[in-house]
Amino acid sequence: MRADAHCAGFKVFTGLRKPRIALDRYLGRLVHYLDSYSEEAPGVASFGLRALVVGSTYVDRMGATFGFELTSMNAHRVFMVCTLLASKMVDDEPCSNDYYSNVGGVSLQEINQLEVALLKALDWNASVPTEAYARAVAKFNPMLGFALEPPLRPPL
Repeated sequence: MRADAHCAGFKVFTGLRKPRIALDRYLGRLVHYLDSYSEEAPGVASFGLRALVVGSTYVDRMGATFGFELTSMNAHRVFMVCTLLASKMVDDEPCSNDYYSNVGGVSLQEINQLEVALLKALDWNASVPTEAYARAVAKFNPMLGFALEPPLRPPL
């Protein structure tokens, strides 16, 4: 698929209005509820954190491949669906799209549309190369205030 066709497909990520919750708090919410779902203790290498790190590699890939840019109107939705897809890659029993729609504050129909749009943008390839994962971990470590150790393995 051509890049301009992908860019047209990215409009699905743009919300009608700017979310009221700050992005960092929204990401914290996603991680918290993923950890609650998986019954893992929050902190270093929790399920939610692993999904967020892997999800960030999808955001990077969209930017590198298509010049996609995060804005205040799309960042929440993009990170939500990237984290959703990543959770399916890092866990054998991920939460359902219905659970995620409640956590993310969007309808089930919308989350399904966002997931399909993301998969198309990724050319249906949700695997994460080791190098991309290592870059994402390096990017997150300073923001977390602790190092993700031992180094987490990327999914597949």
